[in-house]
Amino acid sequence: PNPASDMIKIECPELAHNPFVIEICDLTGKTLFENSFLKSSETQTIDVSHLNHGIYFCTIIIGDSIATKKLIIN
Repeated sequence: PNPASDMIKIECPELAHNPFVIEICDLTGKTLFENSFLKSSETQTIDVSHLNHGIYFCTIIIGDSIATKKLIIN
């Protein structure tokens, strides 16, 4: 869910077939979370309970493809 308070769920069919990286950055570009995965299911759950209330950017990198979405933590 977005906004989130403790967990976010990322759904993408490509996660099940390819290595990928998930990053969460604050508005200044500082990386607060980064994790690499070899492969996973189509859904990945990330604990964001350690983040303060605010706006962040969640980036998923799969090969040469990059997708970034705004993430709001309440």
